[in-house]
Amino acid sequence: MLLGGLNCKITIGGFVFNQVNELSIERTSRLISDTATIKLPLSAVFENKKKENLENKIKRGNKVTVELAYNDAYNVEFTGYVKSVSAKDKTVIECEDNAFLLRKSIKNKSFKDKTLKNVIEYIAGECKIELNADIPDIKFDSFLLKNIDGLKAIQKLKDNYGLTVFFDYEGKLYVGLAYVYNTGNIAYDISGDIKKSNLTFKKAEDIRYKVKAISLLKNNKKLEVEIGDADGEQRTLYFRGITDENKLKECAAEEMKKYKYTGYQGTLITFGTPLARFGMSATITDGSYPAREGDYYIESVKTDSGQSGFQRTIELGIKL
Repeated sequence: MLLGGLNCKITIGGFVFNQVNELSIERTSRLISDTATIKLPLSAVFENKKKENLENKIKRGNKVTVELAYNDAYNVEFTGYVKSVSAKDKTVIECEDNAFLLRKSIKNKSFKDKTLKNVIEYIAGECKIELNADIPDIKFDSFLLKNIDGLKAIQKLKDNYGLTVFFDYEGKLYVGLAYVYNTGNIAYDISGDIKKSNLTFKKAEDIRYKVKAISLLKNNKKLEVEIGDADGEQRTLYFRGITDENKLKECAAEEMKKYKYTGYQGTLITFGTPLARFGMSATITDGSYPAREGDYYIESVKTDSGQSGFQRTIELGIKL
């Protein structure tokens, strides 16, 4: 479909669609799964030249690839699987990235004196997914997987050990530290080449945070302290092997500087090109305030396309 130079190619199972009513893709480094919502007409003409309801042709588990392009320069925006199909005034197809493959029960297993990598590799093998190579060296005295599916097991590791977990742009599971994954750089002049800025420029001294710092110790024990502003927004930071309370406070105070900075916070709405991905560093400039230039980690990207056009909503994370 051509919308001001925009081409669309959506492959679902064995079917290819070059028209879409609405498309919304949400990709973020904060969550394990990324999603896409595809809205198509209720029916379409297939190879047999007959008009059929899409709801009856598209099935849960069908492979999905979404490609968008200006002037035939296609980018793969999403790959995953159909999670559900419904129909009312349009056919609505809810999709999930490779996290869909984690939604299967895995065999019970107890780990003794193993590492995070051992546990992740076991889950990946059970669910037939590929792993990103960069997995932190975290040792477990014991870890139990019992009556659980792969997604809940990964979520348990993420929650208990403060890990950043997502599927990268190659479809591999990334398990590691926040703000380490990097996919390149992009630049925005918020005084000119974007659709809308919802960014706020704040001074470090005006930002208030309360931080819970958790140090993960041997035998699955934890040391916890709190620092910062009692009335501030709460963040939880994880450390490993710090047994002294004062040392933990010092480390937490140093780490908190990443979040209490003078700079931009919020989102900006851009055109569909250039391509933006989470994990990129965004250089933000403003012709009216040159001194405010800075680099920021892109934490999430929401891509919307359809009959009304093509745009991206970029959410900034920490200042780099």
